[in-house]
Amino acid sequence: MRFTPNWSIGWYFIPIASLWMPYQAMKEIWQAGRGGDAWKEDQVPDFFPIWWFVWLFNIFVSKAVLRNTLNTETIAELKHATVIAIASDAASIVLYLMFLSVVREVCRRHTSDPSKESDYNRPMQESLPG
Repeated sequence: MRFTPNWSIGWYFIPIASLWMPYQAMKEIWQAGRGGDAWKEDQVPDFFPIWWFVWLFNIFVSKAVLRNTLNTETIAELKHATVIAIASDAASIVLYLMFLSVVREVCRRHTSDPSKESDYNRPMQESLPG
């Protein structure tokens, strides 16, 4: 594998690289769950790019919330900052549910019996947990 366990986490803390390297590490972890020699050819589900987009969206909205909240001087500005905070919280809820689905599926792939090839070809559940 290209990413060590430490770097799979460490990429989240490196500016600029944190915009794509954690996604690449999670993609490799997903693929490695297939087992066997062909694990590098395993494709991630369509869910992955959506999850990563929501992750990045949440980061940028959270920063906007912080900036707006610190710079409020009037009630109208505070209301505006509150609306942005609510959007950020809603995105966070979606993000956490999506990430829970990703982690559950990665765990399933890594703990399944590799001799059961059909387990590895089964598509990830499209529904969110709940």
